[in-house]
Amino acid sequence: MKTNGSGQLSFGSLGPGDVPSLDAAKVTSGTLPIARGGTGLTSYGNNIVLISNGTGSALSSLNCAFGQVIKFDVSGFAGCDADNSGVASQWTTTGSDIYYSTGNVGIGTATPSAHLKLQVVGAAASKTNIIATGANVDLSLSNTQLLKAPGGSAITLSNMADGGSYTLVISDTTEQMYTFSGCTNSYFSPTNDLTVGQSSYSILVVVDGANTNCYINWVTGFN
Repeated sequence: MKTNGSGQLSFGSLGPGDVPSLDAAKVTSGTLPIARGGTGLTSYGNNIVLISNGTGSALSSLNCAFGQVIKFDVSGFAGCDADNSGVASQWTTTGSDIYYSTGNVGIGTATPSAHLKLQVVGAAASKTNIIATGANVDLSLSNTQLLKAPGGSAITLSNMADGGSYTLVISDTTEQMYTFSGCTNSYFSPTNDLTVGQSSYSILVVVDGANTNCYINWVTGFN
């Protein structure tokens, strides 16, 4: 984002030392004229928002009221939005598989539920992160983790997200009663005990104030 020296902003590549600035006297009414990715910014008055194709030629323009938020979709200019709640029209990407509608995102559905910020119609999977040796698990890498040789009973969890649901599969020929650091409190069902061979742990993370609580369902003895 750049200024053109007259208190107007344009969207485009920033160069070294480019610092955006505003002259409050120039935006006391109407909206600030804006160009997208352009050179040769042209103003048609305080209230006109101008979209440029990079050479100064206008692609579209709109009279936005003062205080309205200027919206862009994947095609470029989308419209004026008084309450910043989203553009009324949907935008689509990736072969019309991803949709945005009034603040909600749908994958595989053009009409995501108003009660869901994200709705997926179809299968969703997180590719397994395989840890060949060691017991340090970075949960930001995947919701599914395979520990092939943890080398002990203490598992260290990092980058847990509040509300996150994770699956840890542990392959260990030695009987272990695993513990999980990174959790303020760990609640096991069934009661934590020794494993037998292959084991799976499903961990639900709930942050309550200063406490990170881990609710852990586990099954062992897979053959």
